[in-house]
This record gives sequence, C-alpha cells and structure tokens, in this order.
Amino acid sequence: MKAALIGEKLGHSYSKWIHEISFEKQGIAVSYDLLEISKEDLKNKGKSILSLYDGYNVTIPYKVEILSHIDVISEEAKRIGAVNTLVKTGKQWMGKNTDYFGFSKLLESIDINLKDKEAVVLGTGGASRAVITCLADKGCSSIYVVSRFPSSVDASMLSFLEQEKAVLCDYKKLSSLQAELLVNTTPVGMFPHNEKMPIESKIIDSFNVVIDIIYNPIETTLLLEAKKQGKKTANGLMMLIYQALKAEECWLGREIEEEKCKEIIVCIENQLQKIYSL
Repeated sequence: MKAALIGEKLGHSYSKWIHEISFEKQGIAVSYDLLEISKEDLKNKGKSILSLYDGYNVTIPYKVEILSHIDVISEEAKRIGAVNTLVKTGKQWMGKNTDYFGFSKLLESIDINLKDKEAVVLGTGGASRAVITCLADKGCSSIYVVSRFPSSVDASMLSFLEQEKAVLCDYKKLSSLQAELLVNTTPVGMFPHNEKMPIESKIIDSFNVVIDIIYNPIETTLLLEAKKQGKKTANGLMMLIYQALKAEECWLGREIEEEKCKEIIVCIENQLQKIYSL
C-alpha cells in the first residue's frame, strides 16, 4: 500500500514519521510520502494527483477544497464539512474526517469536562470545523469562533456555524470573552514561526484551559505563556496521533487494538523526548 499527505507546505509535518512508526509496529509494509501541492495544481490536477496513491491524508489549507475532487463523503465528514482522510472504495474516493476523533481523544487525555461550559475557538479553517463539532457534542453551552476577518468568512462556514449553534466573533471582541476553554486552530505559532502568538498574552487569563492543536513545536509560545499563568494546557500531538491511527483503520478496513495504539503512542513520545533533549 502507498499513502501520502497532501498539503501546501509540509516542512512542519510529523505525519510521515508517525505513520512509519505505526505501520512498523503493526508489521505492515506501507510507504508514506509528503506531497506539497500548490492551490493551482490541486485545482487543475486534483484527479490525476489522486491516482498516484492508495490512501491520503489532507492538511492545511485543503480540508475543504479537496471536497470538489472526491466522489463520496462520509456522514461525519458531511456534517463537519471538511475532510482529512481519503479512502479508495473501488474506483471512487471517499472523504472522511478523523480530526474529530483525534480531538475527542485529546480532550479525554486531559480529563476535561465541558458539559454546560463555554469555549472559544480561534480560526475558521478546516480543522476548526472538527473541533467545533466535537465541542458541541461534548455539551458546551456556548461556542464562540473568533476570526480576524469575519466579513470574509464564506457562506459554507457561516451555515456550518449556524448548524452547530456557534457564534462568529470579531477578534476585537475576544478581550471581552471568558470561557473554560480556548482552542487555537490557526497556524499562528507553527514551525518555523515559533515566536508568534495568535492572541495577546493578557487575554489568556480569561480561560482555565488552553489547547493549541499545533504540534510542531511541541510547546508553542501560546502554550508556554499559558503555563506561566498557571493554566492547564495541551498541544496537538495526541490529536495528530489518534487521527492518524483512525485514518489507518479506514485504509486497512479494520480496527487497531487499543493496546497496540498505546504501544505506538509510547514509542512516538519516547522518540520525541530524544529529539527535544538533543
């Protein structure tokens, strides 16, 4: 089997490394490549690009754009309106969303109860859709979605926000919001621009828990500042790993046993510790 990740810029990605560790632990021979594709090439050559591999992951900024190049969309991805995994079914491509599963597992890992709590999500991209849907299902009483350019948010996203009963806010309103949870789904602070932060540090005090779904660097400037202020924090690594494992289940057509998942996660975490201690 041959699989690949489609994205515009992939220098930050751990996906190839994670999938290679996972498949090795499962004793499966799979090659995994990173395909950096321009927006123009995806638009004009999408179908021919999809003919190159047996399965795909999709990342920034194509989780919504890829919809026009596939044949079928799963029910969970249809609700979310974004796809991060492509599965070949006969001669057709089905789009699935495993980000939802990954984010749900991340929330479980930090033992956070969001029932009747408020949450704020930064960003309106493809990843934010899965996060917002998951937060709605976890019972959040209110979900505020912050954009620096709310007037530029497209009709599809506006319809999605209405469906999930989420409120679109201008960035200027962020300073007046208070909530249990803040989630950054924007790429601000991602490698190689590690020094950047999507909000001012004084705003962090309005939240008890701060999650940044960025995983490279492991601790963004946002998370480091939140830790300084005594907040509970989490990065996006657990989300990345679990969405990857769920994608593999989709490609292989079978579940990966929980014990094997734990073994893979421990192996990845040990490797990261070695990398960051160098």
